[in-house]
Amino acid sequence: TQTLETWSSTGGRLILLGDAAHLIPPTIGCTASAAMGDARALAACLTQAEPAARAAATRSYVELRRQVVEPSMASSMIEAERLCGKSQESPPVAPQPQPQEAEPRPCCSNGCAMS
Repeated sequence: TQTLETWSSTGGRLILLGDAAHLIPPTIGCTASAAMGDARALAACLTQAEPAARAAATRSYVELRRQVVEPSMASSMIEAERLCGKSQESPPVAPQPQPQEAEPRPCCSNGCAMS
């Protein structure tokens, strides 16, 4: 998983945040908080900038948030690999017995199972 090279249009009129800018796998449960952090940081950068300096404010937002989300992305990928049994860092967790549940039923025309 990688972040986009740029999170905004030329001139900064269109700015991406959350999964649109940086897709973090859901394995460590931080995708929503990352998007909210992006929104807060973007608001702070734009509020403090003069209208003529919005492009610079957008660059500041991206620099600030990359420092936060890129380590989260790396941690999430490591956890995803561990959960899938593809990581050499730690053995996969043995499945725990589950209580008796109802039979899964299709939830859509594609046949996806839903409990």
